[in-house]
Amino acid sequence: MARNRRKFRELFHVEAERMTYYYAFPEELPDPLTGIVGYVVNDSAPGLKIALEIDEEYLKGQKSIFPLLYIDPENYIGDCRIVLTKEMFERLQKQDPEILFGLWHEVGQFHTMEEHVEEYLSYSDRSNSGMTADQYLAMLNNELLPYQEAADAFAQAYCGRDESIIAINGMISRAKKHPETMNDRALLQELLIRKKAVSAREMPQEK
Repeated sequence: MARNRRKFRELFHVEAERMTYYYAFPEELPDPLTGIVGYVVNDSAPGLKIALEIDEEYLKGQKSIFPLLYIDPENYIGDCRIVLTKEMFERLQKQDPEILFGLWHEVGQFHTMEEHVEEYLSYSDRSNSGMTADQYLAMLNNELLPYQEAADAFAQAYCGRDESIIAINGMISRAKKHPETMNDRALLQELLIRKKAVSAREMPQEK
């Protein structure tokens, strides 16, 4: 773990409030559309490549209806990907606000990993409506976990306040259509907390 953390610091050697990430797709996408379909990269960190991977079964197993960051706890620099469904990827190609916010939220989790790595890597149980136990308890207290809040702030910096609210409204609508992902409306409640935080958050460019 210590070695990985040193590698993480070396990778992000550029001191900046916000490093500029972008995503890119290959000229020819795989047919059928599955597996790795693109990457998130950052010119300030040449060693960084976060794969965009279509894996319907993984998301189903994780009870997730949104993009999801996967990292290998033993090699979270070398094996890091954001998992999507085919439908999510097609919406990403069209720059759908909901999927864009979801993508940048997951990138934000990676970007803030140094600060929240132990907290992030410590969970594995998503038995509570696709949530971790810690997420579920925070939601019951009308709060967000620090790494979730940091990731939303990161996504909001990329998308802006208005687009972020549009995105979370879309996520709320999606959650209502998939009650099998919720336990006592836990996911919906967490999204409402996230929306409130986005609405109240003062971003640097908005001061």
